[in-house]
Amino acid sequence: MSDAKSTDESFWHRSIFPLGLLGGLLFYVAQPPLSWMIVAWGAPVPWLLLARMPRLPGRRPYRTLWLCGFLTWLVTVQWLRLSHPMNHLALVLLATYLGLYLPVFVGLTRVAYHRLGMPLWCSAPIVWTGLELVRAHLATGFMMSSLAHTQVGAPAVLQIADIVGEYGVTFLIVMVAGAITDALPVARDLAGDANPVPNSAEPQAARVCWQKLIPGGLAIVFALGYGAWRMQVGEISMSREPQQTVALIQNDAKAVWKHEPDRKLRMMRELVDLTTEATRGSDIDLVVWPETAYRDALVSVEPGYTPPREFLEIPVDDFVAITPNALKQYATVWNAGLLLGIDRRHVHESNPLNGETANGETPFDVDSFNSVVFVDRAGELQGTYDKMHLVPYGEYTPFSSWFPYPEGFTPLTGAVVPGEDPKSFEFEGIRYSPSVCYEKAVPHLMRRQFATLVERDETPDVLVNVTNDAWYWGSAELEMHLACGILRAVELRTPMLIAGNRGLSAHIDASGAVLGVTERNRTAVLLANVTTRLSKAPTLYTRWGDWLPAACLVCCVVFAVVGWMGRRGTGPGEA
Repeated sequence: MSDAKSTDESFWHRSIFPLGLLGGLLFYVAQPPLSWMIVAWGAPVPWLLLARMPRLPGRRPYRTLWLCGFLTWLVTVQWLRLSHPMNHLALVLLATYLGLYLPVFVGLTRVAYHRLGMPLWCSAPIVWTGLELVRAHLATGFMMSSLAHTQVGAPAVLQIADIVGEYGVTFLIVMVAGAITDALPVARDLAGDANPVPNSAEPQAARVCWQKLIPGGLAIVFALGYGAWRMQVGEISMSREPQQTVALIQNDAKAVWKHEPDRKLRMMRELVDLTTEATRGSDIDLVVWPETAYRDALVSVEPGYTPPREFLEIPVDDFVAITPNALKQYATVWNAGLLLGIDRRHVHESNPLNGETANGETPFDVDSFNSVVFVDRAGELQGTYDKMHLVPYGEYTPFSSWFPYPEGFTPLTGAVVPGEDPKSFEFEGIRYSPSVCYEKAVPHLMRRQFATLVERDETPDVLVNVTNDAWYWGSAELEMHLACGILRAVELRTPMLIAGNRGLSAHIDASGAVLGVTERNRTAVLLANVTTRLSKAPTLYTRWGDWLPAACLVCCVVFAVVGWMGRRGTGPGEA
C-alpha cells in the first residue's frame, strides 16, 4: 500500500511541472510573434487544473509553479535583453518578479474554489484580474503581454474595454477558461487523492459537464453583442468636418550607445527628406515625428534668471531662440503644423551647498525632459508636453541618491525629469493630445490624463503617441507595444496615431481597428485622415476608472485572509 502511495505521489510530482509549463507554452504562443489569439482562451486551463486538485503534489509545489512562471515570462519578454547588455540581468530580474504571480494566482484560486465553494468560472477571473491591477502599479507597472492584448485582431471582443478597461477583456478570457476547466471530466485518479478534501467543490464526474460551459458562453455572447453594436455606433460618432491629413514620419535610425559624430546630422537629414517628400504635392496639415527625433534640444530659462555670460558662447536670448527659429522655418516651408518628439532643457539657478555650486561646475542646473513640441502652421511654438511616466534604467536610475551604481551598470549619463500635467493642443478645429513611448502601455495613466483633460474642457479628438522602439530591433516588442495603443483607443473611444522610429507607426480608430500600419526596420510615411468627435462625453471607463480590478483585488485580499486562517493543519499543497 505504501509503495502504491509513493508511486502515486511521484507521478504527481512529475506532472505538476509539465502542467505548469503547458500553461506557459499556451500563454507564449498566444502572444507575439506567433499571436495565436484563439489559444489565449484556453491558456490558463492547465494552471486551473492545478487549482482544481484537492491537493497539489510534491513537497514544494508553489516553488515549482514559480519556476514555471519564471520560464514563461523569460521567453515571452526576452526582447528586453536587446536594448543593452545589462538588460540580460534586467530580463532575469523581471521574470523573477513576474513569475511570482503564477503561484499566487493558483493559491488564491484554490482557496476560493475549495474553501469558499466558488466555481472556477467565477473565482479564476477575479483572482487573475485583481493580480493584474497589482502588476499595473507595482514597480512603476508592467502591463505588456496581458491576455487582453492577444485579442487585438478581434476588435469586437475589445469593445467592453470602454466600460471596464482592458481588465474586462482579460476577465472575460479567464472566465471562459474557468468554465472550460469546470466542465472537464475529473476521474478519481485525476483528483490527486482517493479521498477529496472536505467541503471541496471538486466534481466527481468522469465525463464533460456541458452545462458548466454556460456562464462562459453567455459572457462571450454578451461581449460580442455589445461589441457589434458599439462598433456600428462608432462609425457615426465622428464628424465629417473638419478633416485633416496627418503625416506620421517613420525614420530608420538604429539604436546605438556608441557616440557617432555625424549621427545627429544623418538623422535630421533623413527626417527632413521624408517630410519634404510627403508634403510635396500633398495637402498635409500636421507632421508628427517619433520620440526625441528632433535632435536639437528646446531650451528654456527660468524667468528672472540669466546664466553668467562666461558660460555661453552667445547671448542667452539668441541661444534659446535657435530651435524655435528652426522649427518656424520648417513649418513655413512645409505649410503644416508640427508635433515632434524632442529633448527639452530647462535652465535654472543652482542651490548653493556650503558656498559651492550644486553641480560643482556651473552656477546653474539643467533639467532634462523627454518632450513633444507643438508648432502651428505659421511657425509659432504653441506649447510642449513633458513625459510624465518615466522608464526605470532607461530614463532615470532608481535609488541613485541612496547608493552609487558601478560604472557601466546603466547607460544613462543623466536623469530625465517627469512632467507634471497632460496636454492637448487645438489645431485648426481638431484637438490632439500627445503621449510618449510606454505611457500608452499603462492603462490608468492614460485614463487619468484623459479624464483631467475632460475636466478642463480640453477633450482630445485624437491621441498621438511618439515612440522609439529601435532598441528592440524589430522583435515581438513592437506588436506588444502596438497592442497597448489599440486598447487605449478603445478604452477612451478616441483614435490614436503612433509615430515610431523603425516602426511600428500606426493609425488606429476609436474602435481599435488598425486602419494603417507601417513595416518595421525601414523608413516610411503613413498618412492618416482624422476629424473631430461629435460627442465629448467620456466613456464609462474614463469616468469610473479601474473599478472592476479594484473590486477583484479586494476579493483577493479576502481569499488570502481565508487561506491564512485555514493554513494550520494542512499540507504544503492543500487549499
